[in-house]
Amino acid sequence: MKITTKMGDGGVSGLFNGKRLKKDDNLFDLLGDIDELSAFLGWTKSELIPLCIKEDCNIEKVKKFLSKTLDDLYLIMSFCGFEFRYPENVSGISEKDLSEMEILCEYFKKNIDPISGFVRPGKGKVSSSFHVLRTICRRAERSFVRAYSLKEPSLELKYLNRLSDVFFVFALYFQEEPSSSEGQ
Repeated sequence: MKITTKMGDGGVSGLFNGKRLKKDDNLFDLLGDIDELSAFLGWTKSELIPLCIKEDCNIEKVKKFLSKTLDDLYLIMSFCGFEFRYPENVSGISEKDLSEMEILCEYFKKNIDPISGFVRPGKGKVSSSFHVLRTICRRAERSFVRAYSLKEPSLELKYLNRLSDVFFVFALYFQEEPSSSEGQ
């Protein structure tokens, strides 16, 4: 497997469909944000989820969701890398994917306290990891809006929006109880 192509030294790089663009193109910002989101999600899944301290933390449900999400993010990168369409042999994000995320979000939301003000990150490693995922996902969503010039609605953009909601709910669900000395 060849790692270096030596084709990007002039400030341009190629998309999956072969088209070459300047490296500062909004599309590469978007692809980079989704790549960063995928990398941190993989790290969260492998390193932090096993640290779950809740007795009934539904760890298998979360791990399954995170694995599917990694696959979905690659689909979205494919969509973006082919200039906002899927290659002929790829089935993309569907309404069913969005619906499943919304159901999962509601399932975990039932087990968190109501929000009465601003949420402060930092209540445990797992919770903090999901806050970081949420912020990276929101950045990817903003990058998508900048790069996506078509006027038709996009399930991929909706997916990123719903995904950040799920990460927010997970951040609240996995937060550790504050110690008596910690201010709220």
